[in-house]
Amino acid sequence: GSPEAMLNLVYLYAAGRGVPADPVEACALFRAAAARGLALAEGNLTAVEARLSPAQKRDAEKRAEAWRGATVAAN
Repeated sequence: GSPEAMLNLVYLYAAGRGVPADPVEACALFRAAAARGLALAEGNLTAVEARLSPAQKRDAEKRAEAWRGATVAAN
């Protein structure tokens, strides 16, 4: 998926619109979009991570790796 599409998913997971609210998944998607070079994601990642516990941050990183792997496989 594109970084822009990931950013759209961030907002859905952050607000719980159409999916259960999940700040860890939102952070994971921000990380994955930032890794793809989306400046808006890079700029917001620190603020999102500041609200997570250390365990949640580790979980977000694992999920981001899965998203990055999925986007590489899709391309």
